[in-house]
Amino acid sequence: MTCLPFANAQRILARTDATVIDLRSPAEFAVDHFPGAFNIPLFDNDQRAIVGTLYKQSSPSEAFAQGVEFVVDKIEQLVSEVGKLAKWEPPTDGAKEHVQKMTAPGFDGFRSALKQAFDAPLPERPVAFYCWRGGMRSMSVIALMHAMGLERVVGLERGYKGYRKHVMAEIADWQAPRSFALRGLTGVGKTLVLREIESIRPGWTVDLEGLAGHRSSLLGSVGLHPVSQKTFESRVAQRLRAGFPGEVAVFEMESRKVGSIIVPEPVWKSLRAAKVFDVVADTKHRVRVLREDYLGEDGSVQPLRVKLAEVEALVKPAQPLLELYDAERYDDVILALLKYHYDPLYRQSHGASPSARFRAEDCAKAAREMVDWIEADMGEEPS
Repeated sequence: MTCLPFANAQRILARTDATVIDLRSPAEFAVDHFPGAFNIPLFDNDQRAIVGTLYKQSSPSEAFAQGVEFVVDKIEQLVSEVGKLAKWEPPTDGAKEHVQKMTAPGFDGFRSALKQAFDAPLPERPVAFYCWRGGMRSMSVIALMHAMGLERVVGLERGYKGYRKHVMAEIADWQAPRSFALRGLTGVGKTLVLREIESIRPGWTVDLEGLAGHRSSLLGSVGLHPVSQKTFESRVAQRLRAGFPGEVAVFEMESRKVGSIIVPEPVWKSLRAAKVFDVVADTKHRVRVLREDYLGEDGSVQPLRVKLAEVEALVKPAQPLLELYDAERYDDVILALLKYHYDPLYRQSHGASPSARFRAEDCAKAAREMVDWIEADMGEEPS
C-alpha cells in the first residue's frame, strides 16, 4: 500500500514556498480555487461530465476505466506542465507506462493500494495537488508524481471542499477592528479615496467592490469582471487573513449586496457598526469620475449601451439615454443617470449620522484628512 501525504488548507496557506495545482476541470476552477493555484485539469469540462455520468448511471469501475483512457492521452503534457511549475525535471518518457501499470488492477485494486496520511511534515517547496474532495483525481496524480521521482508532492486534505470549509470558518470567526465607512453619492470618488488611504496606510482598507469585480449598482459591472459568490468569499477571507495594522478597517459603505454578491455577515456587521464619513464632490467631478468608470476600459462601450437600455426602461428620463449615448453625448448621459436614477435612489436610503464630512475633488487630500481624523479618534498623533 502506498501512503500519500496530505495537509489541511491552513498549513498549505501558511507556506509561501508552496506551488498549488488544481486538477479539477476549467469550469470548476473558474467558480473558485485555492489562492494562487494553477489549473492543470486531469479532465476537461466534457470529459468530467462523461466520467461523472458513468459513475452515477453505470458504475465506478466503468467511470474509472473511461477516466484512465482520457488521462493516458494527456499525461505526458500534464507531467511536463507540473515539471515547469515545480521547477522539476521529469523523466523524458514513461508517464503513460506508469499510469497503465498503476491502474491495471482496476478501480477497486487501485483504490485499495492508496492510503492518505494526514498531518505529515511538509517538505520544502511543497507541490500541493487537489481536486474536488481529495479523492481519486488528486490521489492518482500524487502517486504518479512519487513514482516518477517528485517527492515534494502533497495533497490538500478534503480537496477544494476542505479549503472551502476553512474559508467559511475564517470569515465566521473574524473579529472586526475599529471600522470606518465612506458614504456618498454615486460618482463622488469613494473608491479613489479608499485607494489613496491604502497608499498612505497599507493594510487599513477593504475594497469590497474590487473583491467582487462590481461597483454595486445597476451599471456596476460595466468594464469589470464580476466574480462568483465563492470567489468573493475566498478573496474576503484572504484579505481578512492579511490582518489590519493599527486595528483599523476602512470600507466603502455598501448595502448587503454588491451586485449579486452577498456580503458575509461578520463583514456586514462591521459595516453597520462603522463610523461614517460623508464624501461630497461637485457635479463636474462626479461626471468625470463616472465617465472614467464606464468608458475607461476597452470593450466597455457595448456593455454600457446594453445596461443603459435597462435603466431607461426603469426611470424614463426626459430624453432617451440611448439617443444621447448614440450621439456620443456621454456627459449628458451621465448627468441624466445622476438626476433620474442614482441620486433619487441615494436619497431614499437611510443611515447613521456622519462623524465627519470630506470633499473629494482632491482624493489624495481627502484621504490624508481622513487618516488624520481616524488617528486622532484612535488617540494617536497625526503623522
